[in-house]
Amino acid sequence: STAVTLSFAGKAKAQPELSRVSALAIVIACTIMLPRLGVMILAMHAPLMESEWPVFATTIGIGVIGSLVLYRIAGKRGETRMIQREGDTKSHSRLNNPFSLQQAVKLGLAFAVIRFVAAAAYHYFHEAGFYVSALLAGLADVDAITISATRMYALEQINAQVATIAIACAILTNSLIKTSFSLFIGGRRVGILVGCVLIPTAIAGIIVALLS
Repeated sequence: STAVTLSFAGKAKAQPELSRVSALAIVIACTIMLPRLGVMILAMHAPLMESEWPVFATTIGIGVIGSLVLYRIAGKRGETRMIQREGDTKSHSRLNNPFSLQQAVKLGLAFAVIRFVAAAAYHYFHEAGFYVSALLAGLADVDAITISATRMYALEQINAQVATIAIACAILTNSLIKTSFSLFIGGRRVGILVGCVLIPTAIAGIIVALLS
């Protein structure tokens, strides 16, 4: 989702007439990230999903609705047809291997660092420290803090609500940073369109996490 954000923000800067469809692509990528996190939790420690599912249901629902609205807006402006024509005129390039050892090593290192920081923050500052570490982790990636929170819950180091709120905090800051990328790289129009979907989605996730 981060790569898609950077790529389509750059496309919108180079071709302002594709701003709306670029915002659509960014929102779709960020929305798909959410069920992927749910699959990770189910694979690692399924009981946590009993607490997490309202957050994911809410955020995915808002993300899908926002994507549909952006698709309609882009379609009215003819941007979806422009993308199709652009794709038809380009030669097909060879696809790269999606399984990257380098990316796996980076995720492993990120998990190790965030796991240590999150555990230390919880030990010294309890829930507040853990939430701060989750907010900071979300600036770079949501996967690592999701893995960390799930593992800590599985080991009974934190309860389900703390894990749920921490993951929602990471989603919030990750949404804010992607909105910022969209705004400063792609321009005002892309940033506003992306922010109008991602920010309410993340805020709703935090509210549901706090109430669950």
